[in-house]
Amino acid sequence: GYFNGQFLLMLRKPWTLGSKTFDTGTVVSIPANSAGRDLKAEDVQTVFVPKANQAYRGSTELKSKIVISILEDVKSKLLYVELQNGKWTEPKALDLSGTGNIGLAGATDEADLFMYTYENYNQPTTLYAYEFGKQPQNVIHMFVITMNQFQFKIHITQIGNLFLFILRVSLEGEVFAFVIFKLLFFHVQGIQTKICKRGQNIF
Repeated sequence: GYFNGQFLLMLRKPWTLGSKTFDTGTVVSIPANSAGRDLKAEDVQTVFVPKANQAYRGSTELKSKIVISILEDVKSKLLYVELQNGKWTEPKALDLSGTGNIGLAGATDEADLFMYTYENYNQPTTLYAYEFGKQPQNVIHMFVITMNQFQFKIHITQIGNLFLFILRVSLEGEVFAFVIFKLLFFHVQGIQTKICKRGQNIF
């Protein structure tokens, strides 16, 4: 990933640079302006180091924060970090109610806003929008269109002047693609798409 002049990497094996070693699973940042020259240990910063009971699942970049999805004691959890004065803050947990499965589902770099899914034994998979400093907001389900074996679902949420339109496409009950349109002051600011492997559900 890329955030505020930093490349973000998740290490799949230990990495030794000079006298310093970064363990497997660690998320590190490297200054973008370091490209083309030999890296030094002081160029690399640690963003997140998983504990023995944690596993990194993924991350997404917002306007001023990075949200990190992990498993902790086999339970879903979301953390966030910030880059302040060129240094990363310690990861902090987001206070999301419930003990079900949580997954990142999209984000915008226009604000500190992201989308996530939540489900447990009593609640089906539900899509939420989360803006820092506010309560999570359930994304409104607009309408459903069915054409032969294809099903198109339109979702929408509003955060201030920012509107997110989510088009979910499924075939025979399996979600395989979605598109997120970001609309700010009635101008499309960006489009995010994802194609899923067969059997992989998003929301």
